[in-house]
Amino acid sequence: MTACLSGYALLSVRLLTGKTLSRAIVSQVHNIIALSRTRSVLKPNISLRTRTVSSTLASSFHQEGIMQVDRRDSMEGDARQIFQAAVESVMPRPMLEREVKYKKETKTLCVGSKEYQLQQNVFVVGFGKAVSGMARVMEDMLGDHIVRGIISIPAGATEQLQKLNKNDMLLEASSKITVYEGAKHNLPDDDSLKAATEIHKLVSDLGEDDILIVLVSGGGSALLPTPCPPISLGEEMELTRLLAGKGATIQELNLIRSNIEVLKGGGLALEARPASVISLILSDVIGDPLDFIASGPTFFSATDASQCMHLFTKFGITDLVPKSVLEFLEQQKKIKNVSITVDSPDFEHLNRVQNQIVGNNTIATSTACSTARNLGYLPLVLSTCLSGDTRGTAAMFGKLAKYILLIFRRNSKEYNPVLATLEVDLVRTGISKDKLNEVVAVVEKGKNMQKGVCIVAGGETTTLVKGSGLGGRNQEMALAIAPHLAALKGDSVFKTYSQICFLSAGTDGLDGPTDAAGAVVEMDFTQILADEGISLDEFLENNDSYNLFRLARNGSSHIKIGHTGTNVMDIQILMVKQ
Repeated sequence: MTACLSGYALLSVRLLTGKTLSRAIVSQVHNIIALSRTRSVLKPNISLRTRTVSSTLASSFHQEGIMQVDRRDSMEGDARQIFQAAVESVMPRPMLEREVKYKKETKTLCVGSKEYQLQQNVFVVGFGKAVSGMARVMEDMLGDHIVRGIISIPAGATEQLQKLNKNDMLLEASSKITVYEGAKHNLPDDDSLKAATEIHKLVSDLGEDDILIVLVSGGGSALLPTPCPPISLGEEMELTRLLAGKGATIQELNLIRSNIEVLKGGGLALEARPASVISLILSDVIGDPLDFIASGPTFFSATDASQCMHLFTKFGITDLVPKSVLEFLEQQKKIKNVSITVDSPDFEHLNRVQNQIVGNNTIATSTACSTARNLGYLPLVLSTCLSGDTRGTAAMFGKLAKYILLIFRRNSKEYNPVLATLEVDLVRTGISKDKLNEVVAVVEKGKNMQKGVCIVAGGETTTLVKGSGLGGRNQEMALAIAPHLAALKGDSVFKTYSQICFLSAGTDGLDGPTDAAGAVVEMDFTQILADEGISLDEFLENNDSYNLFRLARNGSSHIKIGHTGTNVMDIQILMVKQ
């Protein structure tokens, strides 16, 4: 796996397109599609037609009434196409069919290196943004062997999938799997609590000959809330808001959930005893740690109450944490928590639990690189585990763009003090010297071949929310990098021949509590804002990136693809041409 970058993070971001477009045409394409690169009018020979993308996503665009403008010479159009291909590569069906095989003649289910004998003894539960499509694949594959099932998916997901004509990601009307929807805005609520309660009942009644298939994907934690008494759901949500407002990472939030919920931290697997448990996991967490994905419902947590109390101290919120949570954790600290050993009653059950990663961010970034290569760029994966502060990450990408331009421009490999300083700065952000050498090699090759470079990254950053605006980490990142790109455009060294495009978007299609996946910007975006009388600083300081992109360029900088039915964190694309 590509070396991780730490120290910089981002919140869900929206894709920005670069330049001002004809308002009439922007309106016709619903403000979502890649449009001609010209400032105010489209060239007369531009044709409105869908670009070559995967059939599923292309169908989604058509169902929304959206037509993409053909922009063969547009970096923004290329960036959008690369992102679309990355999302398509991590859709549920191809991933599950690669990892899970059913031998009809012997009624054998093969998952990884293990085999299971099926005899109408399969139960299915699931929770997450991609679970509807995952459940449909399992039902198509196993048919009558499924006795019963329950899945918990985001509120409105079924309607969105229907609207996008993704019928192959919806269960049939005759399905034995019941669908619950909840967790509006990716927050636990009474609806997701009801679903979790029903899932708990189902798994608690299983026998030794039963097989429980657990489908897990991003967003699963909010869709399976089971707070331990006396903690109420409202009190747990209050705690989540406190931590999120202080910039807690998803890993830190899930650590808390693992210790104060019944079904988290391996709780679901324990409740399913003595049944065999197969957990098929679409990872949305950096590094694919089984104990953090959806708070590890089928993986036994090694964390404890003391670590939760340490986090409260770290963020200075101990006095604000609900009393019931503190009392519960204090009780847990008094219990001598010992890891499961060969002598413990749960050890045998561990052998009946299989956790299988079926998809992750690595697949998406690899596909993004392949697509970029097909479009004529020289690609490189910078990292598949990008993390840290959103605005800091934006600054890092800005410095990396300048670094690439300097490599493009230099006539020899003789010492350049500006380049050397940038290199030191980039290493301090978490990029290894070896990775920077890879960047240099790709840029030098691009220079010789007269090709642009495409730097791809994946992961999930964190945004410290201080304002009252609307947005997500991807939109925030795209907005935060804009001044850095503008500075390069204003530099006499670069402005005459440089092109830079930056895109950041969530693979689930939803960035924060908004209907956008992210945004895409180019070097002239801040000038466009100035021409339209929009203050970047004002919107950025209020964490109001969504509304800025809604207003700027008639909203055409947004990436709006709707609920995709999958989730492997975010994708960043930095494209540079000399």
